[in-house]
Amino acid sequence: MLGGASGCKGIVIYDTDLTEKNSVFGYYEGDKIVVEVGEMSELLKLKDEKDHEFDRKDKTPEKIVVFLLLAVVVLSIAAFIKLSFFKAIFVTAILVFSYNPILRAWFTHINLYDSKEHWKQFKRQHGCEHKIINVFMKGKGTGLEDLKAASIFHTECGSMYTTYNLIFLVLLAIVGLNIASIGIIRGLLILLGMGILMLVNIIKQLHIFDFFQRNVVAEPTEREYALALEMMKEFQELYQKA
Repeated sequence: MLGGASGCKGIVIYDTDLTEKNSVFGYYEGDKIVVEVGEMSELLKLKDEKDHEFDRKDKTPEKIVVFLLLAVVVLSIAAFIKLSFFKAIFVTAILVFSYNPILRAWFTHINLYDSKEHWKQFKRQHGCEHKIINVFMKGKGTGLEDLKAASIFHTECGSMYTTYNLIFLVLLAIVGLNIASIGIIRGLLILLGMGILMLVNIIKQLHIFDFFQRNVVAEPTEREYALALEMMKEFQELYQKA
């Protein structure tokens, strides 16, 4: 499976169908392009290590975690006060399962880096990562013009999975709390239909929710394109050696 990960420092592209060396990590040291080849987990770890120097120094991320935890507790207590016992249990379960995707969504759409410029840099590299993957998935040209023509959006981006999870949980909550009027069979059919739509990529291929990615991707500059081209050369060599 072809995939990638981006940070402020650089970009990782991998293909889990390849054995041993299945990834490349591209970044700049000053004005020099560096492309490292290796195993996916090692390069993802290296990317995270190099990204730490750009981490946000204030306490905003910690405050968000505490705020969401308190919100889950308060809403759960309110559910037990206002709703029947079984509905309150259901609402609490939905809140617990929603915590991680909501946290991921919140973190996705705030600047986790130490400056706005570094946040913009991450967005450009994230968009460039998507372009590289989209070019390879098409299986045609891998030149500069192919990169520039490719989309900065990608249906398999982690931000999209978070969005789909939240949509499904909201739908589950609506069906669960109104099951008496909807009916068990009809409710299950609604959830099954939504699940099938997601599994067979119908919703993804329509690009209905691309706007959720707009805050985390941007068009690359010539600097990112130069990095991408070097990465693609190294990645193509991995395919040739496989």
